[in-house]
Amino acid sequence: MNRTGGRSAASDAFERAVELHRAGRLQEAKAAYRRLLRRDANNDAAMNALGILLGQTGDYTEAEKSLRRAIAIDSRNPAYHTNLGVALRRAGKLIDAIESYKRALALDGKNPDTLSNIGAALLKLGQPEGSVPYLEKAISVRPDSEDAYVNLSNALYALGRIPEAIDRARTAVQLAPSDAYAWSNLGLILLWQGMLDEATKSLTNAVNIDPANVGFRIDLGNCYFAIGDMDNAIRCAREALELDPSSLKARSNLLFFLTYTTIPRAELFREHRSVGERIEANLKRNGPNHRNLRDPARKLKIGYVSADFCEHALSYFTAPVLSRHDKSKFEIVCFDNGSRPDDVGKRFRQSADHWVPIAEMSDDRAGTLIQGLGIDILVDLSGHTAGNRLPVFARKPAPVQVHWLGYIDTTGLEAMDYRITDSRLDPPDESDRYYTESQARLPIACAFEPFQPSPDINPLPGLSGAFTFACLNRLAKITPEVVECWVRVLGAVPDAFLLLGQSDNPGAKSRLIRLFGEHGVSEQRIRFLPKLNLTNYMRVHGEIDLALDPFPYNGGATSCHSMWMGVPFVALRGDRYMARMGADLLENVGLDEFVADDPDRYVEIAVGFANRRKELAEIRRTLRQRFLASPLGRPDQFVSNLETAYRAIWQAWCADPKRGFSHRGPAIVVNN
Repeated sequence: MNRTGGRSAASDAFERAVELHRAGRLQEAKAAYRRLLRRDANNDAAMNALGILLGQTGDYTEAEKSLRRAIAIDSRNPAYHTNLGVALRRAGKLIDAIESYKRALALDGKNPDTLSNIGAALLKLGQPEGSVPYLEKAISVRPDSEDAYVNLSNALYALGRIPEAIDRARTAVQLAPSDAYAWSNLGLILLWQGMLDEATKSLTNAVNIDPANVGFRIDLGNCYFAIGDMDNAIRCAREALELDPSSLKARSNLLFFLTYTTIPRAELFREHRSVGERIEANLKRNGPNHRNLRDPARKLKIGYVSADFCEHALSYFTAPVLSRHDKSKFEIVCFDNGSRPDDVGKRFRQSADHWVPIAEMSDDRAGTLIQGLGIDILVDLSGHTAGNRLPVFARKPAPVQVHWLGYIDTTGLEAMDYRITDSRLDPPDESDRYYTESQARLPIACAFEPFQPSPDINPLPGLSGAFTFACLNRLAKITPEVVECWVRVLGAVPDAFLLLGQSDNPGAKSRLIRLFGEHGVSEQRIRFLPKLNLTNYMRVHGEIDLALDPFPYNGGATSCHSMWMGVPFVALRGDRYMARMGADLLENVGLDEFVADDPDRYVEIAVGFANRRKELAEIRRTLRQRFLASPLGRPDQFVSNLETAYRAIWQAWCADPKRGFSHRGPAIVVNN
């Protein structure tokens, strides 16, 4: 009778603890589970429930311990193995999680939750092909499982089965129309595919259902950015920060969006510094414990950190550098933060001496790994763009840290010692005060290697027909001020048309038609292009006579490809890096006559060349050769200059062992 009474008391205590748990009173529930376990250490149900709760509060180490104890008591309970798998997956131990799920399935092979969970884990591990059978089986067992449909949509998307991915994502929201995550998942897939109107509606639904979710607002802001609606993009970033002032992703988004505006430069610097201070809070040290040998002449270990070691606009600048490093003097380590696997990624892998995935690592773990590998100079290729690991740099895992190319402004970090730039982009007397980093000025900030195979250059189409101006840049760069300028150009060249790239989306197209229509330009004078694959993108230059560079955020890889295809562009020089890129590229190729210093001159240049088509045709005929002979088209020379800069930066660190958290040294100038 006493034994029965004891079991009844334990059962009552367990039920009360579960009620507290379900009510969200987690601290009280945790205390109740632990009181029960002190009286009955072999209560596997309480041990399991405590493990679930600990996982919910982020204490994955203790959650794992508790769940393993429950399994030790009853190893035949499949739910315990599944719950352990969930805790391990949340802790980033994906391989261990998958093994735990497999043990659960060996006991109950038709549990839809376990099937969906193992599919999600395999997907996160980068094995979408392995995840699909599990997810499809989960759906066959439970056809109304929206979680399985969400995970399956992502697996199919990763496999390039886009229509099926969209179909499964739509099924998920049909099954659960009040599930904000399902709407967000559909919105992101549509955003990635450029289906921006439907993506905006889906992400707006997610925000309306769960207005406190910061991530949903960040994603909606990205969608507005893709459309070119900068006001709403900035609004979403600011709303996300109101919800969570500590969200570094929201802050980086806000900074990135602001660089597309004419915000005063001093104000933009203050915004960057504020973010840098927040990232570096509590991380500064008087003297980081770097044990790198202070030998100014030894072989150096250079680490590059990026999420874009793949087909990406940045790769046309970075891939030729990594493939040309002098391996007798530099050992190259690539820290990959989740780049898409593709043929360009294979080239990066072949160029690196070591390839280290860090996407699933915490900032602390990644920083410890980098320091343990003895990296001498750590190079950031992302800045505040997507996939950045600035919090890792804030931990100062390398004695010298450098930002190059991936972002067009300061990182705002004191821990970032140098930026690679040139004197056209950052004139010494006026730019340095707007950066936390010291400047390493090369003759040019980058070199470019175009997409191959490239079509031959055809004769100027405007010699025998209407004249075609074009801009193939992303829509966010086409501001109302840019439209006003282009309207004046079109008004002065009656037979001209304007070709706009990446603009066939209905929402983006209607925005542009409205902007031009407000100035009296008919829709018939504008041709809207879809987003093209690279082969067709290169071919479309054969239809273009003269490109128009947007401002204040100029083109980069787009402008380089334009010149490679024989199409010069008109650029307006501004007051900061991103507004000087066009002038920098043109002047390095010897096309100074296409650079304007005010909007009136911009219009004059564009109209002038439209009226001097034979002159423009001759420039087109020789432009590829001029490009190849220029500093921009000579990556070998650029890499030599970059390595000289790295050596000078390293020597500055070796010469001053007393520097603390920031190792910023004097500005460095490298000549050819």
